[in-house]
Formats: sequence, structure tokens, C-alpha cells
Amino acid sequence: MTRQDALLPSDQDEDEVEARPSPSKLSDERKLALLQAVFDETPEVMLLKGAYGSFLLCKRNVARLYDATPEAMVGKHDDDCRVPKEMADGFRYDAKGV
Repeated sequence: MTRQDALLPSDQDEDEVEARPSPSKLSDERKLALLQAVFDETPEVMLLKGAYGSFLLCKRNVARLYDATPEAMVGKHDDDCRVPKEMADGFRYDAKGV
């Protein structure tokens, strides 16, 4: 799904859109695509990790640091990405404070 597709209802094109569907009526796939679009269009470094430190979503600039794609990062931990243990431990410690 492209960023543009994520922003439009699936059965309408850009010229036909008058009312947007309620966020509660969007599919999980559409919600994830919208969130990824926000990540992609924001210039800052951004990532989203789960409670146990696994990547849920990240920007391309973050994935490049790990020599991966954003899609390949999902489900991985810093330890899986050849990050030195001390650095991975620091990332986990910082994330617990958020």
C-alpha cells in the first residue's frame, strides 16, 4: 500500500473524497499505513518499540543505521542487529523511561 493509498478510502479517488471515515472504522492495515506515512514524512528520527524492546515501526533513516529496511526491523531487538551489548542495554534503559 502506498502512502497515497493509505490516505484515501479504498473505493474513492482523490477528487471524490468529501468526508473521511471515522478513525474507529479504519482497518488495522489502514491505520498502520497512515502511521507509517506520518513516520516517512517527518524529518526527525523516529521509531516505535513494544514493551519488550522489539521494533514495531521505524523510519528508513533508522533502518539504514542497522543496514536493513523498516519492514525487516519489525519484531527485532537491538541485540539482533549487531549493536554492541552496552549500547543495546542503554537503548533499553532509555526506552523504559518513556
